[in-house]
Amino acid sequence: MHHNLPGSEVCSLFRVSGHHGDWQTDVLAIEQPLRISIENGDEWITMRTPGQDQDLVTGALFSEYRIRQVKDIREWREFIPSDAQESGIRVILDPNIACPSAPFRSIAQSWANSACGVCGKTQWKTPDIERAVPESLHPWLDPSILFHFPGAIRQSQGLFSLTGGLHASALFDEHGKLLLLREDIGRHNAMDKLIGASLRCNLLPWRGKIVMLSGRASYELVQKAASAGAEIVCAISAPSSLAVSSAQDFGITLIGFLNNKTFNVYSFPQRLAVALPAVDGSHQSYPG
Repeated sequence: MHHNLPGSEVCSLFRVSGHHGDWQTDVLAIEQPLRISIENGDEWITMRTPGQDQDLVTGALFSEYRIRQVKDIREWREFIPSDAQESGIRVILDPNIACPSAPFRSIAQSWANSACGVCGKTQWKTPDIERAVPESLHPWLDPSILFHFPGAIRQSQGLFSLTGGLHASALFDEHGKLLLLREDIGRHNAMDKLIGASLRCNLLPWRGKIVMLSGRASYELVQKAASAGAEIVCAISAPSSLAVSSAQDFGITLIGFLNNKTFNVYSFPQRLAVALPAVDGSHQSYPG
């Protein structure tokens, strides 16, 4: 018998093995529309896994440069849309918000579906993120700490363990302690939930912390991480070419194919306390 968690539901299925089959039950990750309405502004729908909806909306508003702090949101109101399958949140923002970068598009053009946070936008480039690539980097992270991240994420993904159908974004400190983890059926939703939760828990910016992705590293996720001040972003799977070039532009150490033994560093390895081969074949550490 399956015991489902919030954000999941039990279904019946017919499982085939060889020439035989029988009816069984399984657990699915819920994908459900959420209608978000900004008072006197945008209204849009995103497909997400229910749960931590305020984190999701807060993170999206932050990464799209609509807010910079929690108090920029004056009020939350849940409402019932005309479509009974939807749920709704209406947000009232402080009319005197002063963001460092003005929004470069309507958020309604940003969230097309749960799979991609860029598809459907009229522009894909972000406004200038207020951070410069440091002129000098020092090694502050022991790389061996990273090797336990994939297992730590998997153990903390309750919904993924039941359904196998969710992405996760997690935040660790420099000692390898898991600070926050958020799951969602959409990669960018999981990241927005993590950013929103971090803002609400006073954990932004992400200086001296490590962001971990349960799948691949895409441009959209690197951009969102950069908006939250990330220095190191790790992914279990591969990065895209645009993710790598964006990490280089944003000054982010981007790590891919992280498992319990090895990983690849695509930008700014200077933050890792590792010995590097010198020209003469000896080894040296990256300078600070």
